[in-house]
Parts: sequence; C-alpha cells; structure tokens
Amino acid sequence: MSCPPHIDWARRCVALDDSHSTPCLLRATRSGRKVTFESWVQHHGTPPDEKAPIVAASPVRDCFARWVDVPLTPLRKGLRVLASALDVVLPFPIESCSYHVLCAMETPEGKTRALTVGAREEALYARLGTLATAGTPPLVLDHEGVALWTQGVVEHPPQEESLRGIVHLADQRAVLTIGRGQDLIATYALRPLAPATLNRLLNATLVDMPELKDATIEWLWVGPLSGDPSTLAPLQAAAEEGGKAAHLNNEAPETFL
Repeated sequence: MSCPPHIDWARRCVALDDSHSTPCLLRATRSGRKVTFESWVQHHGTPPDEKAPIVAASPVRDCFARWVDVPLTPLRKGLRVLASALDVVLPFPIESCSYHVLCAMETPEGKTRALTVGAREEALYARLGTLATAGTPPLVLDHEGVALWTQGVVEHPPQEESLRGIVHLADQRAVLTIGRGQDLIATYALRPLAPATLNRLLNATLVDMPELKDATIEWLWVGPLSGDPSTLAPLQAAAEEGGKAAHLNNEAPETFL
C-alpha cells in the first residue's frame, strides 16, 4: 500500500530516540526560519510537552530503503508501474507493506529511478503499539536510516559527489548510512556491532562503484555511544582500513538522531 504523507507544519514537536537504554526526548520549536532545540536525557513515560506532536523512528531492521529502476519514461508513466518493480526486489509481498516514494527522477538512460521507503505493516503496527504503551504515540513515524542521513545533510552540508558514512551508535541498536553528495545510497543495521561488519557493508555498497575506489570517505559518528572510546576507536580504525578517511565533528552527537 502506498502511503503519501499528509502532515501539517507545527510550531513545536517532540522527537523520541529510544535506541539507547535511556530514551531521549528532544523538543523543537520553530520561530520564523529559526529552530531551537531543548533535550530531556531521561524519559519516564510522559512527554514534557503534551500538546506537541510526537515524532519517532522505525528501526532500520524493521523497514527498507530501496532505489528502484523502471525502464520507462516519462516520470509519470514510470511511477505508475513502480509498485510492480518494487515487488520484485522486496523479500516479501508488496501487499503486506506500506511504502512511500521519497524522490524520483528520469535518468539519461531513459529510466525512472525512485527512492522508496517502507515496512511490513505487521512491523509498523508492532512499533506503534510499543510506543503507545510507553506513553509516546507518534504522529509521524520516520525511517531511522533516512532520518539519520537527512539530519547529517542539514548539519554538515556535503560537497557535491563527496562520499559519506554516518554511524549512529547506541546500546539497543546501531545504524550505518552511506551516501554520495546529498543522495542516500543505502542504510543498514549494524548487527553485530563490530569493525568487520562495518567493512563488509561498506564494501558491499561500493562494489559497483569502482570510480570511488580511491575516494576519501567522510565519517560522522553520532549517538549515545559515540563518546565511548572502547566502542568508537575500533570502528574508526576499520573505516580507515578501506582507504582515505576524514572524521567530522558534531557538537551534540548524543542527541543527533
């Protein structure tokens, strides 16, 4: 089932990150073009701002983000048959999931190329039920990997065609996103959280991009465990094994997501 979003702008919202053993709430307030943030490190079931809509994320392990190519143009015609193409690449029937097309374009090769995100409805309902039981029923449920990537683009605008990896480290789960310029390429759950896993996923993503073999990869390390040297150092060393690496600094990595 395709699910086009219909969400009105709000002056305030509360974001929930429960990837750590101590869930974190972040309230965002918009005034004109400026957005200010205030965080609560601990959360015990009652949002600090009950009138603000809640935004949460679906874990990467429970959802998908797939680029799909359809050998058809113009764009409107390609999008009409996108569901059939997506059904071929998904490991489950498309009828059992909800999905949305984040972006779509026509390629020079005469194809329609689209980035789709979604999840099985069973997993979505389970996630919504868990959050409701915890006292934080969300108005918006985002894709964890996509949210991580887009926030990285906002806070650290990439150079055109630059290669970047963003890793969110938490004790409940860890996420890797890889992209080029402003475009997301892939997102993964880091299971197990180990240097070998990081290298395997990175190599699998870039195997079809030989032109990037000698490219410098920008790395952004965020999340509650990004300040733990025993967790971070082995992963950074693994990232540097694959070639040139540059590490970006973030002012508030613990509450980045």
